[in-house]
Amino acid sequence: MGIGTPVINGDSRFPFEERKLLPVAVVADIWAAPHPEWTWWARRGGKEMTDKTIDLDKRRGMAAQRETRLRRLHAEVREQRDALRARQDALEEQLVAAPAETWEEAAEKARYLLTLFAASIDARDPRRQKLIAAVLEDFSRLSGEISDAPNDGA
Repeated sequence: MGIGTPVINGDSRFPFEERKLLPVAVVADIWAAPHPEWTWWARRGGKEMTDKTIDLDKRRGMAAQRETRLRRLHAEVREQRDALRARQDALEEQLVAAPAETWEEAAEKARYLLTLFAASIDARDPRRQKLIAAVLEDFSRLSGEISDAPNDGA
């Protein structure tokens, strides 16, 4: 092989102070040799790595445990929100892909849009909530479904 890669100053496995280009085989031998600190640790009775895990949460204080729990919960909520958004995008692609062939299919699309609108801030107005509930009830009644929502008007 030809000339290798430069070795950086300060590497304890390389005894020279100046940079030199070495053959690749020599550089590979230097990097493959055990680090002096590792051999010292092994001579002093160091153990090999095990598969046994350490529960670090038990070693933390109460405030740190609470922060860790909240951080994990927040990450889980973000994951679930992203998964929901992906499923909604897939559903919306399906709804847009082809026009409705029956009134029931058109009502399902309108029902989906009304449900999305009902979850928005603009739909918090009690009059709009009542109108949305009435339209959804009409869709269910006209399509022959049994209504799950209680009738607020009667």
